[in-house]
Amino acid sequence: MRFEGVLTAWNHDAGQGRISPSGGGEAVFVSLGAFPTDGEGVRLDEALSFEIVTGRDGRKQAVNLKRLPAARLSPALREATGLGQARVRQAQRRRRLS
Repeated sequence: MRFEGVLTAWNHDAGQGRISPSGGGEAVFVSLGAFPTDGEGVRLDEALSFEIVTGRDGRKQAVNLKRLPAARLSPALREATGLGQARVRQAQRRRRLS
């Protein structure tokens, strides 16, 4: 079963992050290997379609990711995307103050 969500957190050093499902609920772990090999990099606030499996450690994780075109974004995904952008701006401000 496929789900849709937005990439809300990403650690470039570790190659992993979290996807917030559009239907709400707990954020899902995602690793770099789950992204399509289309030459595009990982982008925060990117709308994605994914499947969920249980990893070796018992945590849920996203696999078989597909990028969603901007035109297909549901209102819930658009709202979630806006929240992520605010978080990025806040982090950028903190870096400037340091």
